[in-house]
Amino acid sequence: MSERNKIESVLKRIVSELRISGDLPNNYSIYLLPLLFFRWLSQINTMDNREEKELPEAFRLRKEADWDCLEIIAASQSIPARQIGVQITGILSLAEESNDRLKGLLMNPDANQWMSASNQLLKSLIENLSHLHFDKPLLENPERFADVYESLFVNLEPHWNRRSMRFFTPHSLQKLIVKLTEPKVGMRVCDPVCGSGELLVEVVRHIRNQGNRSDKITLWGKEEIYELRTAASLSLLMYQATDAHITPGNIIEEYLPREKMEFDIVLTNPPFGVRSWKRDSLRSVNDFEYGDPPNNSADYVFIQRVLSMLSEDGKAAMIVPHGVLFRESSEGEIRMRIVQKDLVEAVIGLPKNLFRNTGIATAIIIFNKRKTINRKGKTIFIDASQDYSSGKSGGFLAKKDIDRITSVSQDFREETGYSKVVSLPEISENDYLLTVSRYVTVAKERQLDIKSRINETKELEEKRRRLEIDMDDCLSALGVID
Repeated sequence: MSERNKIESVLKRIVSELRISGDLPNNYSIYLLPLLFFRWLSQINTMDNREEKELPEAFRLRKEADWDCLEIIAASQSIPARQIGVQITGILSLAEESNDRLKGLLMNPDANQWMSASNQLLKSLIENLSHLHFDKPLLENPERFADVYESLFVNLEPHWNRRSMRFFTPHSLQKLIVKLTEPKVGMRVCDPVCGSGELLVEVVRHIRNQGNRSDKITLWGKEEIYELRTAASLSLLMYQATDAHITPGNIIEEYLPREKMEFDIVLTNPPFGVRSWKRDSLRSVNDFEYGDPPNNSADYVFIQRVLSMLSEDGKAAMIVPHGVLFRESSEGEIRMRIVQKDLVEAVIGLPKNLFRNTGIATAIIIFNKRKTINRKGKTIFIDASQDYSSGKSGGFLAKKDIDRITSVSQDFREETGYSKVVSLPEISENDYLLTVSRYVTVAKERQLDIKSRINETKELEEKRRRLEIDMDDCLSALGVID
């Protein structure tokens, strides 16, 4: 059994016991995830043959605030009701106070989850997690545990608050968006709706794969949900991205001027279908350069917020529902002004069913405030809607498809039936619609491929029919059937 499977097995057992006992809070990821991290952190601090100076400062714990202290509390037989939470709060507070990187990650500063949990719940959590003994690779390579941590957060989703998945970006889209934006050392990168931080973590992986250190890029994220914000911060901490900042808040409802900063890259997957937002809170800071979005759709609130965050030569990649590309009225007027400003560099149509929580078709829009000379006044449209692969956990983009999309986009290359470079006058003639199918015609090769698949299916059906006839003849000869 793999280490990830062992951890998942323990967590599932905890969940099962909690369900049977009925002692189940509304969202117990706020208990499991911090304790799982704290358990791992404590084992790092007690590893054999490791000098303290070898341990990154962000991972250091004081001896009087580690997992052993929690085990002593859980083993006590005479603690009054709700008092285990008080004692756990004391230990975790000490851990946070002695390590600035842990502040706000082990307990919610707005609503301390440990104080509201029963003794029975907390004892069960600690006792079960005490059975976990991480293997050496997970202890010596924090980024490996970060990968396991992220995987557990996604795969155990039915056991978490279901809204957590609303913001999760599939792995293949993470890789595609980061490759399309090409983050480099020294850049400032932002995801203003960062969820559990998967896009920012993918940026770190990209930087490390180039042979650079995680602290050589500045990362910024904003997220309103505590468990998601914590997951993002912990994952980035495990990757030792020390110049990473995840702040609480919702850019739809608030935008603090003190946080106004410009970024080289903004990459984001904002939630789809947000129907209401507080207009006055954003209008007061002059966010709507291209026009007021309608009250019943926040898509162009997100888009204009993203554009306002870019530096003079900044670039953004954003996943959007298809409606953004063709809706009319006020959204059509906003889209027209953005296109006229020559900000849209690429529109990439994606397959349906890439997201766990929705089957709708989506697209990626690449915005660029400083296009190269050969791209000025032009937009490339890419039809990747057929680039769909299916696996155990759902649909995804295969590596070859990611590479093709990236190559075509970066080279601004036309391929018959797949991509087309379109001038601003032509987009204007099409009423500023950005629907990919308006500009990219399905290739004959694809049509022929569909026909050939239909023919193959017919041939297989005929083979099956003949086999059934032969089988009936054999069974009849044996007297099994008349």
